[in-house]
Amino acid sequence: MEDLFERLASGFRGLVLGPEAAAVLGAVVLLSLGILPLVLSARGEPARWRRPEFRRFAAAHGLTRAEERMLWGIARRRRMSDPALLFVRRSLFEEEAAGGRLDPDRAESVRRKVWGP
Repeated sequence: MEDLFERLASGFRGLVLGPEAAAVLGAVVLLSLGILPLVLSARGEPARWRRPEFRRFAAAHGLTRAEERMLWGIARRRRMSDPALLFVRRSLFEEEAAGGRLDPDRAESVRRKVWGP
């Protein structure tokens, strides 16, 4: 039994890191801790890097800033990874409008501009 413990102990002694390896491991841990909050905070938000694409769609349809903000708010509430899908999937917009969360006049204006009469 003592022989088994001696072999285990010698195996663990081989795992002890040198100063260079410890520094690299520490850097990896610190980098991971720095990136993790950014990843977790973005999970509930629409992808911000897609905002320019979303704005191009809004401009192409002639939406005002207020109408654009209204659609972006829908994307935030729905935690959409691609907010531009609102311009394609009318049902997402209509569910929000039916829920009474949108200004009726502004919602009607968006309907006409994006999906037609």
